[in-house]
Amino acid sequence: MATPTTRNSLGDQFKGILTAAQDGGEWAVAILYRWLHPAVVRYLRARAGDEAEDLASETWIAIARGLQNFSGDEVAFRSWVFTIAHRRLIDHHRASSRRPRTR
Repeated sequence: MATPTTRNSLGDQFKGILTAAQDGGEWAVAILYRWLHPAVVRYLRARAGDEAEDLASETWIAIARGLQNFSGDEVAFRSWVFTIAHRRLIDHHRASSRRPRTR
């Protein structure tokens, strides 16, 4: 049987894991991270190349800061995480467009 961190869904375990993460359970945050981090990095790598890991780190910092305020189910959580990743990507592209290009 697959563990929650190797499936695309946490299923019935999601609510308990989310609650534990919001209560400061490092083990629960680790499960959420292992569950979604690979997909977040793939998403960012396809759009930002070598900057993906840095953007993913910024994404997880934002998730950690906002986790207490999140409410919703597993689908809403996944959407929330990818919305944060997308916003980091937009910020990255905006900042990159302002930097002078070197030849």
